[in-house]
Amino acid sequence: MIRELYYFFRYGPKVQKLQKDLGLVECLKTISKELDADGYAELRTSLVGDLEGDILEIGAGTGATFSYYGSQAKVAAIEPNEELRAAAGEATKCVDAEICVLPGTGEDLSFKDAVFDVVTASLVLCSVISPLKTLEEFKRVFRP
Repeated sequence: MIRELYYFFRYGPKVQKLQKDLGLVECLKTISKELDADGYAELRTSLVGDLEGDILEIGAGTGATFSYYGSQAKVAAIEPNEELRAAAGEATKCVDAEICVLPGTGEDLSFKDAVFDVVTASLVLCSVISPLKTLEEFKRVFRP
């Protein structure tokens, strides 16, 4: 809890100002670029870079991870926010992977059971309504 409070007081005002000045989409794109420059690009690469097959990405945001998928990835990317979903849709135009951006939430996935080889989520479980329900949905759609 102390770590979260520290983070909020250190970065919260900066992020709020950035979002006010740039709007949600451009704010998140700016933050993603800063994170990637600070080493998050390597983490994104290690998370999704070698994935193949049918992949579900929860909380696609602006599509910041899309460029890190390889050409063998077929990704269904879920994003509940319409504005972010539109930005993610634009991001699919300049990547090697086959990516389809869809509306939805992690807690209530509209897929049949056991249809994905991989389920990913990056910087998202802190913002879903129910992390437990989201993880249960991950397990449900994940192919044994």
